[in-house]
Amino acid sequence: MTIANFVAVREQAREELRKIPYGRDETSASRWISLGMRQVAEEKHVLAARLRTPTRDAALEARVREILTKLTDTADVDVRHTGPVFAIPLADSGEEDEILRIGSSIARINERGGTLGFFAVDRETGAKGFVSANHVLAGQDLVRPGTRIVHPAGSNNVIGEFVRAVPLAVRGQQRVDCAFAKLTIDAFDPATLPGGGSVKRAVGSVAHQTAVMKFGAASRKTTGIVTEPDQDAFEIHYRFGVGLVKFDDQIEIESDNSAHFAIGGDSGSLVVDGDLRPVGLLFSIAMAGGSRGNGLAYANPIEQVLERLGVDLLV
Repeated sequence: MTIANFVAVREQAREELRKIPYGRDETSASRWISLGMRQVAEEKHVLAARLRTPTRDAALEARVREILTKLTDTADVDVRHTGPVFAIPLADSGEEDEILRIGSSIARINERGGTLGFFAVDRETGAKGFVSANHVLAGQDLVRPGTRIVHPAGSNNVIGEFVRAVPLAVRGQQRVDCAFAKLTIDAFDPATLPGGGSVKRAVGSVAHQTAVMKFGAASRKTTGIVTEPDQDAFEIHYRFGVGLVKFDDQIEIESDNSAHFAIGGDSGSLVVDGDLRPVGLLFSIAMAGGSRGNGLAYANPIEQVLERLGVDLLV
């Protein structure tokens, strides 16, 4: 299948999937299925389906595979069960770094924490600051500007103030879970990555099988492979008030070893490619799926994060 006919085929597939009843109330199975595309050769793309049902359903998987194969008239389909996708939980506490850097543990004061993704400059004011997930810095849209941010989580060591976030609770489909806070300290290292090397200012791009790594406050450096560079609409489960948020155009990643790519406390981590160019901001995980069965992770494309927040990389 070529990219030229992918959009049309995907729409046909969505229409057919809406006709499949699922669950006790026999609602449409399409709610539990997201469709994406990945390039496997210069002119060849695979239609990929991800089943987000709470438990694996072999009959549903077989039906989805049958529909997609018939529509593409080829074997260019990839159907996998991932289970539901959740915003990465926050951590009660974190380790203190000698100097604030990419991958440091951060939190709102007296709250659980996540990870400092990267340093940035506010395009409007020129203020220096840092970016992490909305649910780390903005409490899922509930936090007011000026709220103090500490390092590490669980401490009283104030290093910044929340400025703004892209709202999660919006109609339609979301593309980012991100927020910006300004620095209130002068001592920080905007470029050095945990374990060595320096992040590049130029952003990278991803494709199927792109090797990536992330730097989290909880699991530190982990490595993985992009399994889908552009996963379409699926729901992310958030705790408390926000509930379900439908995301589109996300980067799907699986670990390249037996370890999880991300765990609680890693939300907001920067994802980079093999050349240490930023490619994404990590925010959610599925506990099932992946070729090793140890789950999948999802990241916002870095270009969307920068554009929606109105910031530039500070390196």
